[in-house]
Amino acid sequence: MTIEELIEELQQLQEQYGSDVQVRLGADYGDYHHTLQALEVQDIIPVQLCESAYSRSGFAVVHNDPKEESEHPMDDPEQDMVILISSVYINQ
Repeated sequence: MTIEELIEELQQLQEQYGSDVQVRLGADYGDYHHTLQALEVQDIIPVQLCESAYSRSGFAVVHNDPKEESEHPMDDPEQDMVILISSVYINQ
């Protein structure tokens, strides 16, 4: 989904339900029944992703710690920027 598509969806929902409706982040709890959680949105930020075998999605957010050399440097022009809607605050 692009920013433009997200804005269009939100505008349609705003017309239908008003602008005071809360927005939540849906996530699979990971249990047998795939319970859908409704998490509070805490942060919306631009991030870069890298492939990760440790993630169900196959991707992880690139974090650069100045004390550590990263295998996936932040601001690598070959990595696409995405907008992350997160249920936790992200320290950049």
